[in-house]
Formats: sequence, C-alpha cells, structure tokens
Amino acid sequence: MIMLQSIFAADTFLTYNTTISSAEKAQIGEALTPVLKLIGVLQYVAGIVIILSLIYTGFIYFKGDEGSKHQAIQRLGGILIGAILIFAASTIAKIIFG
Repeated sequence: MIMLQSIFAADTFLTYNTTISSAEKAQIGEALTPVLKLIGVLQYVAGIVIILSLIYTGFIYFKGDEGSKHQAIQRLGGILIGAILIFAASTIAKIIFG
C-alpha cells in the first residue's frame, strides 16, 4: 500500500502517457533487431523439428497397433497446437516490433 501511495504521489502515470519520437522509435528498432533475427532463426529450427515430428508420428500411426495409433493422434494434436503457437507468436512479435 505504501508503494502505491508513492507511485501516485510521484505522478508516475503521467510519464507513461507520452508520445515516442521517431528517433526513439529508431533506437528501439535497432535494439530489437537481434531479437527479431533470433526469433526468425528459432522459427526455422522449430519448423524443422515440427516436420521431423510429423514424419515420426505418421510412421508410428501407420506401422503401430491400436494403442500406438491413439497415442500418435494425441501427439499429432500437440504438434499442431505447438506449431500454431510458435508461428503465431513470431508473427505477432514481428507485427509489434517490426
């Protein structure tokens, strides 16, 4: 409670409501360039892992018994959800920071 009072007393909220100049935007862009490159590399690595996982899961599905087929279908759902999350997160990060 004491911390909140000091924040209100210092009018900290007013400093967050300022506009960013083009020079500051350029500095932010330069600072985030390595992060965006890392996100791009991780996206390619994740794509390779996803493809290999899909191949392995498909092999298990076609060559396995009933129990392994059910497990392969569950694994396929996890792979697809993970792929959507990975590519959506990198796309959202590129939209926000790019």
